[in-house]
Amino acid sequence: MTTKWKLVHKDTGIEATPGEILTDFRGDTTILGNNLGRPPHKPASQGFVWTTGNGEFYPSVYGLKWMDASHNTYTCICREVDSDSPPEYPDPLIYAVEAEMPDQVILTDLCQDQRRLDADFESELEILFVFEGDLTPVADWRV
Repeated sequence: MTTKWKLVHKDTGIEATPGEILTDFRGDTTILGNNLGRPPHKPASQGFVWTTGNGEFYPSVYGLKWMDASHNTYTCICREVDSDSPPEYPDPLIYAVEAEMPDQVILTDLCQDQRRLDADFESELEILFVFEGDLTPVADWRV
């Protein structure tokens, strides 16, 4: 079986994207290249990331890591609870996150990180269901 790799931020598990501005451990910034880099070729390797104009670096320089995404992606169905504001979207929220294992606390934190990117306020999420893999929606008929 071929390994499917994703480049993610170590602290959040959110996938890195081409053109993203990265900050290294010294505080210097660069841009992640269109071709993200080269995943590890053996267990002891961490692979490389490629940046525009600056070259090839270990992903840890930018707080990134290559993650085996063939079995570490989880799709979480959540709802907002205990929000200071009324729910922006009262229906269930769906997030695909990367994690080492399906731990409820870790998955909740990762979903809340993604929710913060979607909304302008803090809210607490409750996970209702977790599915292994990144589910591809076929249709969404919520109004």
